[in-house]
This record gives sequence, structure tokens and C-alpha cells, in this order.
Amino acid sequence: MLHMYLTAEGYDVVMASTGGEGLYLIGAQRPDIIITDISLGDIDGTDLIRTVRENPETSSLPIIAITALADVRKDDIKLAGADRLVAKPMDPDQLLSEVRSLLGDDSD
Repeated sequence: MLHMYLTAEGYDVVMASTGGEGLYLIGAQRPDIIITDISLGDIDGTDLIRTVRENPETSSLPIIAITALADVRKDDIKLAGADRLVAKPMDPDQLLSEVRSLLGDDSD
């Protein structure tokens, strides 16, 4: 759903099916923004965020963390290095607003 929505808005989207694949793609393709779920099958989403932040080549990439977990504290995700947190079920317009804000494209 997220892929469909963002591509319909004109964004090129690359998806990963695991956190490990995501880290590989982030390193190989240097995206403009990262949108990651906190619940990943193979690694914790906060670990993915920390890994991105610790790498000098990717440390400045904007990151949006998505979660449905009621017990995840916003501060924990911010401490990991996410720029924004979006709760599930997510409002597509809110997510798009966050993407545009982080990319500096607020022209609506």
C-alpha cells in the first residue's frame, strides 16, 4: 500500500523484504529518504536506524519510522536516530506530508 501511494505521488520507491536487504539497498543505492517499520523480521527497526546513523556515508539520510506497537516509546525511536515517527494505521496524507517536509518539498 505504501509503495502504491508514494509511486502515485511521483516518488521512485525501492522496497526491501527484510531489514538486512534494506541495509544493503541503503548502502548500494543511497536513497533520498528511508521509511522503515520498527518491526522487521530479521533485525529490530531501531537497530537498522542506528546502523544507518553510525555510517558516515548514510548518517544524514532522513528516516521515518513506522510502528503499530503501542508499547514503543517515541523517545526510544528518536534516540535511535529517526527523524519522524508515524503510527499505524497510518494516514497516507500524514506520511506524504512527513516525506515532503524531510525532503524540503513543501510545495502543495
